[in-house]
Amino acid sequence: MIAKPMGVMGPGELTEVVAVMEHPVLDESSRQALGLLRMCLEHRFQHDVGLGGAAGSVAPGDHEIELGEHPEREGDA
Repeated sequence: MIAKPMGVMGPGELTEVVAVMEHPVLDESSRQALGLLRMCLEHRFQHDVGLGGAAGSVAPGDHEIELGEHPEREGDA
């Protein structure tokens, strides 16, 4: 995963990095490298907007916009 250029990584790789970092057998240097990669990817994707299945499984951040369906009001149509 780390051998891949960061420019071709997507939100899916960020999700993988987060999952791998939770593994208890990682040594300190691996944890630091993955931590740096995670911070770079979080910075890169912090303002991305995902819709539907393309949203991935990255948790929403401070600048996320939620879109939902609202029941029609009387007079709307």
